[in-house]
This record gives sequence, C-alpha cells and structure tokens, in this order.
Amino acid sequence: MDLTDDNAKLLLALGKAQVDAMFHRQEDYAVDDSEFLPLVEVVLNAFEAVGAQDVAEQVWEYAFDSYDKDCKEAEPRSTTAEKAKPGQEGAVKEALMEMVEPTRKEKGCLAYNLHQSKSDKAQFIFYEQWASQAALDAHMKSPHMKALGDKLKDKTEKVDIVYYELLK
Repeated sequence: MDLTDDNAKLLLALGKAQVDAMFHRQEDYAVDDSEFLPLVEVVLNAFEAVGAQDVAEQVWEYAFDSYDKDCKEAEPRSTTAEKAKPGQEGAVKEALMEMVEPTRKEKGCLAYNLHQSKSDKAQFIFYEQWASQAALDAHMKSPHMKALGDKLKDKTEKVDIVYYELLK
C-alpha cells in the first residue's frame, strides 16, 4: 500500500496521540515500564502491517524521546530504608509487603519496589518514583500508609528517607 504524504502525516499524528494516551494511562493507572513498551509495539506493528514502516520508525523515536523525558522529569524519587528490630523481621516484612500492591495502584505512582538485604534480613528498602510531589503527598496520607505506622510501631529501629534527583 502506497501512502500519500497526507496519510503518512495522519498516521504519524495518530501514533503520537496513542503514545501520549499511553503516558496519560501510565500516570492514571500506574502502568509500569514492562507494560508501556509492549503497548507501543502494538501500535507500531499495526503501522508496519499497512506499509507505513517510515511512520512506525518516527512513532518509535517519539515514544522513546517521550519516555526518556518522562523519566527525567518524574519527581520525586526516593529510597526509604527500614531496619527491623531483632525478632521482628517477619512482621516487618509482612507489613511492608502489604504496602506494595495498593501503592502501585495509586495515581502518580511510577515505581514502588520493596527490597530486602541479602546479608542483613532485618534491612528493607523501598525505591519509589512518583509523577509529582502532589502524588507523593497523597500517598503519604493514604489509609494504607497511615496503617503502616501502627503495624510497625515498636518493630523497627530506624527509618531513613532519602530523595534523589535524576542526573542522567
């Protein structure tokens, strides 16, 4: 199928709009990186199927540029380290694990990953990335966040929160 310039422009605009819609969906429903790129590939495959390879390449470039810009502009990024008191490792781990799913569903949550040290099973760390400060503020006021304080009371030694700026 031969594309006219007008049809190619229309397909390019459609592809860019689809990428933008996927980013909007990501902010609203916390679509993670593993879902975003396959969604873009579906759009590109459709363009290639109708002979619009050049348009598909332009949309792919737009998607990656948008994704890179989104990652650089997303704020804030932080780590939260929790140290369980001796004998409380299991209870702390359970309480922290209960936070993951509801938090990932929050509007503006781009990443919320819980890790446990391999060498010190009492040490836990969250890596968090939020679309905005407002999203993080809403998270801090969420019912599951408030409940966490009660669950961890007298079970942890310290909590350290560090905020980061993406450099590259």
